[in-house]
Amino acid sequence: MFKKSKHCFDEKVKRAVALLIATALSCGLTGCSKNETYAPANSAQNISQSTSQSGLDSTSEQPSFDIEVVRKSLIVKDVPFELPKRIGDLDDAWTYKKRETHYVDNTGLADFYYNGKEMFVAGIGDFKEGKEDDGYIYDIALESNDCSIGGITPNVSTNADVLKKYGNPAKINTYEERGLYRYIYGTQDSSQEMFKIEHSQMFTVVFYAENDVVQGVRVVYNTLRD
Repeated sequence: MFKKSKHCFDEKVKRAVALLIATALSCGLTGCSKNETYAPANSAQNISQSTSQSGLDSTSEQPSFDIEVVRKSLIVKDVPFELPKRIGDLDDAWTYKKRETHYVDNTGLADFYYNGKEMFVAGIGDFKEGKEDDGYIYDIALESNDCSIGGITPNVSTNADVLKKYGNPAKINTYEERGLYRYIYGTQDSSQEMFKIEHSQMFTVVFYAENDVVQGVRVVYNTLRD
């Protein structure tokens, strides 16, 4: 049985969903766009500039990224969380409502609340009628400064903070028309199929290009389901 809530997300959360989850789901978790360009992790222009800003150099001890740590380090409005999470394993304080307009083949989006308080929009999979408890959360994006993933806080942390903690990203995407760019850590599958759940294990950070402050963070963790 679906659990109901009358709360709705504010404009800031809607922007986070549009930027960090909905677009990504519709492009097979790639965040693809005609306005994006891609740069490999060893791009001299992007990485050398970011490394200089962070104070890292070839003689310093390089930080490392571990998705197994990051996926367990979500803090959402003071509530700890981790991925993946079976919906039936959520305690009674959690409620949710599936978004019918973002749902295809047992996969889509749902709004989640804790003690009636809006918390996040999440990507859900294996969510079947009559077996909702067996569905699971695998994708969360956050944009407010009362949340964090892997110790990185939107509107507080900077490019330098991210590089100092995790080192150079595996990939960099740029969104010039939006004035944003994105670091991707971990592994990212890309089939380009609408609403297909990929076997991805990744952490992404979106920055404002003007000041290098974090706009949003997102973690995807799905390795077990087809």
